[in-house]
Amino acid sequence: YKKVFLEENKSNAAFPGMISYIMMDANNLKKINDTLGHNKGDELIVTIAKCMRKAVGHNGQCYRIGGDEFVIILKNKTAAETEEIINKVRCEIEFADKQSDITISVAIGYVWTDTEQKNLEDLMQHADDEMYKDKKKTKENKSKFDELIEDVEAANAGADVVILGLKSDLQKLERLQDVDWIADSQKEERARLGRLGSYGV
Repeated sequence: YKKVFLEENKSNAAFPGMISYIMMDANNLKKINDTLGHNKGDELIVTIAKCMRKAVGHNGQCYRIGGDEFVIILKNKTAAETEEIINKVRCEIEFADKQSDITISVAIGYVWTDTEQKNLEDLMQHADDEMYKDKKKTKENKSKFDELIEDVEAANAGADVVILGLKSDLQKLERLQDVDWIADSQKEERARLGRLGSYGV
């Protein structure tokens, strides 16, 4: 895939204006394939592709260049506009994750340039390096409830209702923990959900 992509886009080396390469990598594709089956892995790939297309629209071109790797090319977009589109992609991914019974998440890195001569492979490598920095940061900051969800998915492959229920409760707990003031009626709910902490959440 990547060789074909590079060949098809080699003319970008002479593109006279601004250009951005956004690299994306689907998180946990192998784990989902191994624990939930390849149908769920395919669902992850298709969902990410749909999120990309919806966020990018007519502003750029979207490609899948490997099993879990994607690229977005933007032309004549400023660095600020590139980051805005990346934020739209993240929002679409987050929304899709809330609607899904599997974890939908990606690592993203990008490079922007307005130089006259552009080395496509160097630019993609830089974007790839930034993407892996994002993936590393995501792993380091991984919340405890995400770890629990993955354990449940591994132990209860196919138990969609159980997984979705836990995911909903734990995300609700995280939202309640993020605010300084909550109504009395919510305090009891936070206490109930907080008891999950006794079980290693």
